[in-house]
Amino acid sequence: MKGRGYFLCMTGILMMISLCGCSLAVPDAGMDGEGDRLIGAVITDDYLDLFDIDQYVGDHASELLHNHEVVVDRAPKYEGRLYATVKKGKGENSGQWEISFEGVDGLNMLQPVWKDEKGEECYDSVCSDGVSDVHLSVNMDDQGEETNLTGIIYMPPGQADHDISYHVNPVYQTSDGKIYAVSGPGFSTSGETAEGEVSSITLHEERKETENGKQQTEKSSVTVRYGVMHKPVQITIYQMGENHQILKQNTFTPGEVPDELTPERKTSYILIETQKEDLSGKKMISRDIYTPDPEEENTIETYYALNNGIIAKKTTTLK
Repeated sequence: MKGRGYFLCMTGILMMISLCGCSLAVPDAGMDGEGDRLIGAVITDDYLDLFDIDQYVGDHASELLHNHEVVVDRAPKYEGRLYATVKKGKGENSGQWEISFEGVDGLNMLQPVWKDEKGEECYDSVCSDGVSDVHLSVNMDDQGEETNLTGIIYMPPGQADHDISYHVNPVYQTSDGKIYAVSGPGFSTSGETAEGEVSSITLHEERKETENGKQQTEKSSVTVRYGVMHKPVQITIYQMGENHQILKQNTFTPGEVPDELTPERKTSYILIETQKEDLSGKKMISRDIYTPDPEEENTIETYYALNNGIIAKKTTTLK
């Protein structure tokens, strides 16, 4: 799955959680040697079941053979890995990679690590459409390094009889560059939720490394935020004069707003009117105002629904 890239270079048991904020320590997946690096998450509609039934049966063969009662133990050693297929294309820059997990239809929110020609570690946030407002930060000091990746996913509101759930599955990168996912916790709306509500889930991981005889701490965190938004069905863009008169208006199907837009010469501000509908089909309208700054690069933002119901953001540049 190819996603948008943002470049930065520096010298268990299924857990269903109602719509709220929470923070989880990641179990030691891949803790061979110094451990593998947490680089993000793949967000899925369904629980990613990687339980190793073959190993479990082998370890409990005696109980099964003698018809003893066996309580399923979902200990970390029975939880498997799902390795990604990575197509690097023309270069090592991970912003150009296509990363997919076989048999999984999900959204990637990742920060793969690669090394430049000087051997320095570089980071790119690589995210699928549907992951918005992505921010990657890297902080370094004498004690070690800390990376933080955040993004938001807009999902339709749950109804009294229509709950919606998504699962945040941690993704790791090994020292030799392999990328894999493990099963992670889930989010679920419970009952009716209102547009504008925001919640989050954060994964934490910490590793110890020794460099030049000094031990350092490498920390990683991945925060997936969830925003509630009704499905856009029609977008009208009004170019407004200084006396609030309409200079020009265009109506678009969500997702078909052009990548670039040239405002009329006397445009003072832009009004975006978005018609939305809830899961019952009830219509509503929201409005946003953008005032262009002649000294800055100006953009406007609109939204559209993906096939899985998630609401993706589209950015249009004002020329």
